[in-house]
Amino acid sequence: MKDYAIFVVECDKLVEEALKETLSNEGYTVYSFSEPCQALSYISKINFQIAIIDVTTGDIPVENFVSEIKKKTPSPAVIITVYTPDAEEIINLVNKGVDAILLKPINIPDLKNVLSQVENECRIYDQLEKLRNENEKFQKENNVLKENLFKVCVNISMVKLARIFLHELKNYLTTINLSLHNLQKQLPSRERVDKYLQLISRSASEANELAMRILGMRKEKKERVDINRVLKEILEMLNFEFRKQGIRVEASFNELPIVDIDSSALKQVFLNVILNAKEAMPSGGELKIKTDCLQADSSYILIEIQDSGQGISKENMEKIFLPGFTTKSDGTGIGLYVTKSITEKLGGKIEVESKLGRGTKFRILLPVKAEKFSMINE
Repeated sequence: MKDYAIFVVECDKLVEEALKETLSNEGYTVYSFSEPCQALSYISKINFQIAIIDVTTGDIPVENFVSEIKKKTPSPAVIITVYTPDAEEIINLVNKGVDAILLKPINIPDLKNVLSQVENECRIYDQLEKLRNENEKFQKENNVLKENLFKVCVNISMVKLARIFLHELKNYLTTINLSLHNLQKQLPSRERVDKYLQLISRSASEANELAMRILGMRKEKKERVDINRVLKEILEMLNFEFRKQGIRVEASFNELPIVDIDSSALKQVFLNVILNAKEAMPSGGELKIKTDCLQADSSYILIEIQDSGQGISKENMEKIFLPGFTTKSDGTGIGLYVTKSITEKLGGKIEVESKLGRGTKFRILLPVKAEKFSMINE
């Protein structure tokens, strides 16, 4: 028994009966009609894979049969039987959706040959249909996986958010604690007491702004900023820690434009990199900080922060800006990731050079939008 059913429309009753018997003997399931109107009404009611249609279908154009048959899903193959067709007629039939032409009078070898070709096409179509169904199933399963992955990512993001918040808040709390320590050391000097009180107040405000920014409650706030002054304040704040740890600081501040930038975010970038350098020199060392306008491109300010610490291996250099990556036992792997993200959000970029045992240099490039230059000795 063949896998395919054949729908036959042949206006000549004798030919129709002979064709039906021949196809049945070959093992096909056959639905045959000699009345075109009756045949047309049964197309939607019968399941078949191949149609053999006489081109002379009375008052009903053969195109109507082809059109109705091709509406079925999956679309059956259509064979048209004709007497000596010309090239134009064949082209017209093919354009209408006909898959093969069978010449009359029909002989068995030609019939078998055409059916074999059409069956091969049907098998290919069946395979494509199977693949399409499997693809639809895969897409549905993939969508479910995406939804589940999204939920997991949301949970991971919340964890990362908390870790970022704690890590960055710790930096500002460090500022407050160090300023309090310096305040205690400088109590006899009213001028320096006021200065450290201002640092404490500013750091507390920045910690609050950080929390609001992470929670999406704070918009970017640009203001006119002296980058040299920001760096000098950070170095002065960390001065006691540097001396206690045996770190020598060498700073070279060149004239820079006043820039319109988010000062809180900028301080966060500098503080992260400088504290990272400090942690890389637990037994002391040298910290070099330099600012300048790029000679080749004066539209950028360059800030270099270099330490003489342990350095970074070539393998880890590719990972240092990835979230969660750290070589410290108590590290979060968030600091440099946040630093890079903020720098890029400010329109800048951050680069790093390092060799094991020879230290690390960070290069921060920030865009210039300036009207006047800051003076180092103001």
